[in-house]
Amino acid sequence: MPLLPHRSVRARFAWATGLSGVLFAIVFSVWLAQDQRQQLQQAVSDAARREANVLGQIVSMALAERQRAIQQLAAQPDVASGLVDAGAMRLALERIRVSHPEFEWLALTNARGVVTTATGARLEGQDFSAQPWFVSGMLAPWLGKPQAAGALARFLPRDVDGGPVQLIDMAVPVVDYEGHKVGVIVGMLNWRWIKDIHSTMVAQDDSLLHTLLLTPSGEVTVGPPGLLGKTVNPLGFEELRQGGSAQVIAWPDLGDQLTAVAPVRWFEREGKPPLLMVLRQDPDGVYGPANKLWHRMLFLGMLASGLFVALSWWLAGRITRPLHQLARAAATLREGGPSPFDLGPCQTDEIGALSQALHDMHTRLQARMNELATYRDHLEETVGQRTEQLQAARDKAEAATRAKSAFIANMSHEIRTPMNAIMGVNYLIQQGPLLPGQAERLRTVQEAAEHLLDIINNVLDLSKIEAGMFTLAPADFDLPELLHKAMALVADKAHEKNLALVVDDQGCPSRLHGDAMRLSQILINLLSNAVKFTEHGQVTLKVRADPRTDHEVQLHIEVQDTGVGISSEQASKLFNAFVQADDSTTRRFGGTGLGLAITRSLVELMGGRIGVRSQAGHGSVFWCLLPLHVAEAAPQAQAVPDVPALSAEEAAVRLRQEHAGAKVLLAEDNAINSLLAMELLAMAGVETTPARNGAEAVALVQQQPFDLVLMDMHMPEMDGLQATRLIRQMPDQRDLPIVAMTASVLQEEKDACMAAGMNGHLSKPVDTQALYMALLKWFKVRHAGQARQDATADQA
Repeated sequence: MPLLPHRSVRARFAWATGLSGVLFAIVFSVWLAQDQRQQLQQAVSDAARREANVLGQIVSMALAERQRAIQQLAAQPDVASGLVDAGAMRLALERIRVSHPEFEWLALTNARGVVTTATGARLEGQDFSAQPWFVSGMLAPWLGKPQAAGALARFLPRDVDGGPVQLIDMAVPVVDYEGHKVGVIVGMLNWRWIKDIHSTMVAQDDSLLHTLLLTPSGEVTVGPPGLLGKTVNPLGFEELRQGGSAQVIAWPDLGDQLTAVAPVRWFEREGKPPLLMVLRQDPDGVYGPANKLWHRMLFLGMLASGLFVALSWWLAGRITRPLHQLARAAATLREGGPSPFDLGPCQTDEIGALSQALHDMHTRLQARMNELATYRDHLEETVGQRTEQLQAARDKAEAATRAKSAFIANMSHEIRTPMNAIMGVNYLIQQGPLLPGQAERLRTVQEAAEHLLDIINNVLDLSKIEAGMFTLAPADFDLPELLHKAMALVADKAHEKNLALVVDDQGCPSRLHGDAMRLSQILINLLSNAVKFTEHGQVTLKVRADPRTDHEVQLHIEVQDTGVGISSEQASKLFNAFVQADDSTTRRFGGTGLGLAITRSLVELMGGRIGVRSQAGHGSVFWCLLPLHVAEAAPQAQAVPDVPALSAEEAAVRLRQEHAGAKVLLAEDNAINSLLAMELLAMAGVETTPARNGAEAVALVQQQPFDLVLMDMHMPEMDGLQATRLIRQMPDQRDLPIVAMTASVLQEEKDACMAAGMNGHLSKPVDTQALYMALLKWFKVRHAGQARQDATADQA
């Protein structure tokens, strides 16, 4: 089929080169014009910044000069000593006002904030102790921001533009010879003085004719009369305030203007809000030359493109003639004929090489087709073998994960079971009469057991994290309650060292949504670490919530101590497992170096970051950032009543007083643990019936009433989960409190307890206080439910 003229290589080449030239001309001219506009915008922005810097320097020097005048007066011996009389002081203040008439009022206060002397005797005797200028001025020289005249307003005339007078506070402390701050000298500057400085500068340059000066609050303080005192915010102005380059903005008084914005740093101290200089210029006058240049470049580019199309057409004809011959030869080859790719002896260039290459390609293509046919026959067999290998590898990895999970669960159960006996029997011995010296030895055993349990918990937590078995359980929680509970858990050790504990959660929301247990673990680890390495001073827990969206905040937690501190080199490896600051730290303070590694893993699991700021000998600040959601609604009334915090001894006394004779079923297969639990319950006046497995527990529940069941999970014949399900199927035992008392502490095991119908979970080794508090709580629930049933029966 012959090629149509408009589809030939020659035509397409000519059109392509021509269009390329046109596009190049357009793009180049647009780029050049845009570059010119950007340079002009940058020039306008630079001009605004230069003028703003000049104005800022002028105002800053003027303010510094007036502050020096006040400081010199405050440093005079008779003023610092408090011996100057009111008349002399008033005269000195009036001299400053004469030298600098922009001062509307100057005054001297005592250390309580009461004005003792003032210009014109205005406001003498009044108390200004709550004013920011007095509070900050007692600490260091102070410069405020423009604000209403306040108590001075009734003594001052209105501004020249008819608006109320605005003043700037300037205050310095008065220090006696012993270094005590005995008062403050304050001066109130009229804001109109700053406006006059700007107006004088603008009047010297015609290009600044339409310049505006905005106060830190956004009001026009210098500009056209129609805008004075108003807050301006035209479309696009906010981007300029954030640091954008100059752009065209529609203004209510002048229409479209090329606008640039620059801050006026009107005092050398950091943190003071800047004035804002707004430079406005006519865009036609600025962009006119650039627009003319763009039109000329575009015209010349289009003309050059037309000439380039004609040249391309002629060159394409020279190139495509031998290509037509090759196309005819390829068509002959397609029909099965010979391949006459011979273009003559003169064709020795790239076209001749292409002809030879096509001939060789045809020969090799036939050989490759034969090879592909062979590969195709064996492809399905190869794919099947690879699939079987991948499935075997996947099954092996899953089996290894299950084995590791089972090992961690078994290790946790097997270690905690004897630990429960050790700690429980030690507690029971401590309750009886002891020989001299035995109490101290038993306390040593208790501390060693608790330390060993802490090490076991850390190792198991780290193993769970590395195995990917740690999961989050988000729910709504009360943030202040969680913070104070974490502090309470380290309070005893802090009191032993006479350390002060401080909680600062100002401005934080009361209800958040997240994993409260993991957050509590993070706080306790950081607080315990701070208390351990602090010998005197205090530990401060500071929490702030930075809003990220309407329903999400970033919780910023800092734990600051006054302890030994660490170097930057030691801090870089502090969050690694089994690492402490140095070997002497382990010898002096103990520990395994796992606490901070686990804390870092928990923070990262919750999507946050953690770090430390410290200096050897100057304490440390451990910080972390955690993304959390704000709770959408207040919590519903709790169905389970709260029990006030009590010690183990107090809880035992309350159990004997309120629930003596209560009946508890103890399902426990370990004889030592069963005996230990029965002893602890007997000390609280509770009657205990033992069961060696789940089957006995179910039978006993059917035979006699109980107030509560303590259920182990792992027992022969029938485990605690199956026994709980059977008890819950009994119509009259659906409200019977069942609390797991088990060495199974993994989260999935706790979830399994709740799913089976249990009401709570106590982990082994059992904490005596936690056991007694659980009994108080669930006995109260049990009695409240029985009271409701009795009331319903009486009404029926």
